[in-house]
Amino acid sequence: MISLLMMLPQLKLIYFEKISAGIEPITWITLTILDIPWIIYGVIRGETPIVFIYTGWLVVNFLVFLGAILY
Repeated sequence: MISLLMMLPQLKLIYFEKISAGIEPITWITLTILDIPWIIYGVIRGETPIVFIYTGWLVVNFLVFLGAILY
């Protein structure tokens, strides 16, 4: 959970200051896609913490990807 909060400065830089220099969209979309198997695994195994944390990462990674594309 703390690691997700550590992404807030990155998101602030992208969305409020509109700076995405040095951010590669391919990296962030790959990270987003790689979260999906973990979410599926967590659902199948009934592991709520895994589902929760990787869903959070999926959202954050996608927002960074989207910001890299937009700005």
